Amino acid sequence: MSIITVSGPRNLIAGGISEPKAAAPHCYVQSMAEMTNAFAEAEHPVPRGRAAAAAAAAAAGSGWSEATAEEIEALLGCLIYMGIVLLNATRDYRADETRQAFVANCFPRDRFMELLRRLRVSEGVVGEDERLEKLQQLIDLLEGRLRRYF
Repeated sequence: MSIITVSGPRNLIAGGISEPKAAAPHCYVQSMAEMTNAFAEAEHPVPRGRAAAAAAAAAAGSGWSEATAEEIEALLGCLIYMGIVLLNATRDYRADETRQAFVANCFPRDRFMELLRRLRVSEGVVGEDERLEKLQQLIDLLEGRLRRYF
């Protein structure tokens, strides 16, 4: 059985966090969606031409669907929520005993994991020792915008 640990202010859990748009400006989120889509396409390029289009149509439903800014906003909201309501594993947010509707109702499990795996918040390749630098702009942005809740 999983244990639910709640950290942070309870008013966020009650509904204050239901507005992920407040976390990041739309233009920044749109940029994140574009970088995420570019990474996904570079990982598995979309075939071009008639034969490729036919093959892509035959495989429809099994590949990457472009991320939208709205999905990225919802993903950020879920990640913030998951940082407040801590469960043992990501799958526990959908488990019968510990289901968290805020997360479980946002995305199907596979789409959530796809977005999480391909999410990109900055451009360029950064060395192994500078991993945090990739996230620093997002961290600074969220820290400033979420301070009002803490």
